[in-house]
Amino acid sequence: MKFIVTACLLNEMLKPRPKPGLREFFERSEVVIPFGTYLTIERGLDSLVTDVQAPRCPRRPDL
Repeated sequence: MKFIVTACLLNEMLKPRPKPGLREFFERSEVVIPFGTYLTIERGLDSLVTDVQAPRCPRRPDL
């Protein structure tokens, strides 16, 4: 379930569609998640994309 939501949100970031209003978003959603959770996931994906484009710090190998 978590993977499906993440994949859908990642797909939105790669190929954004016109954003419907909030009501239309929740009426057409098959999986309803709290809006705060959606924003948290979206911010996390934004930071991942930003980090990939310009890493904040060098990655350390796992010990």
